Amino acid sequence: MKNIFSGIAVLFMLIFVTSCGQYPQAELNSAKAALDSAREAGADIYVSEEFNAAVDSFNVATLLVEEQKARFLSNYENAKLKLAEVSTVAGGLVAKTAERKEEFRQQALAAISQLDVLVKEDLELLIQAPKGKEGAAALEAIKSELGVLETALSEANKLVESGEFASATDKANAAYEKALTINEELKTAIARSSKKR
Repeated sequence: MKNIFSGIAVLFMLIFVTSCGQYPQAELNSAKAALDSAREAGADIYVSEEFNAAVDSFNVATLLVEEQKARFLSNYENAKLKLAEVSTVAGGLVAKTAERKEEFRQQALAAISQLDVLVKEDLELLIQAPKGKEGAAALEAIKSELGVLETALSEANKLVESGEFASATDKANAAYEKALTINEELKTAIARSSKKR
């Protein structure tokens, strides 16, 4: 009877050791695929902190796997749990990325719209600006700068079309600051000209 119980205990030990000792290739593949999907969705750009944390967790799990691989009796349970967590988190990042992308798209469109309005206003102010001898060179420089701003506006629109919303917002905001400076310069020049009359 004692031998039967000993045999059963050994059998359970073997099952436990082999189940804990199985190399977690499927879990590694699943976690890596989930991270790749998140990266393709743009998680590394739009939810970078969370994505980087998931990558760090994957790296830790990989180290755990390698540590256990070197042992005679390997136990991959902690690594498997960590890899399952990485897969879950990375899968959730795909949806989060889509939400953030839409937010960035809206911000980009708003920035482009503001820039478009201001550039048009600057072009109208340029027509009203005083055209004296001393101001001709300044007006020509402003006209050239407005051409650059129109190009920036076009480029920002192209960036939105290609899904590069963060870059589009940055480009539009930088151009807006320049357009605002030009706007103030033109309004000041027009106001001075009106006082002289």
